[in-house]
Amino acid sequence: MTREPPFQIGPFQLQPSELTKIVRNTRSFREAEAQGTLIRIPTGDGMALVFFDDPQSPIECAMEIGTAIGKALQLAVRMGIHSGPVNQITDVNERSNVAGAGIDLAHRVMDCGDAGHILLSKRVADDLSPFPRWNPHFHDLGVFGDDGMPDFSPDGKRIVFTSNRDQQGEIYVMRPDGSGQK
Repeated sequence: MTREPPFQIGPFQLQPSELTKIVRNTRSFREAEAQGTLIRIPTGDGMALVFFDDPQSPIECAMEIGTAIGKALQLAVRMGIHSGPVNQITDVNERSNVAGAGIDLAHRVMDCGDAGHILLSKRVADDLSPFPRWNPHFHDLGVFGDDGMPDFSPDGKRIVFTSNRDQQGEIYVMRPDGSGQK
């Protein structure tokens, strides 16, 4: 008998099968899967979902997941959403996968959040702003010149922020004194 390694979320553990069940039960997931416009990728400590349909699908799915996990397990997870170029590929194990700046930046956006956060890149927020139902959920974290959305890391030892200084829209990390930017 094999056991699944648990995902550690705060002081709690969540079996991968529990998380998968919650995700698969969301309306957005089921609809995109039925239409063939969804790729699911296990990431070791969670998953990446890549939607190729309605731009509202990722945030609808994220909100459904957050609500279900919070109600059922009193847990909070962090999620990052970005819209950008991705290439659908077949990996070395003959599985469907994706590569590209879109998935990379979604991961970086997620890394800026704490448990319970659903973070959107500016591009996604701009894409969703014409839909009035989303506007009450948006909280701009601020912009300064080409730099924006500053926040301290959970341990308080670093500041994370976005920057368009290289015209690429990247996420940077630095020490609180401003040194060590990367």
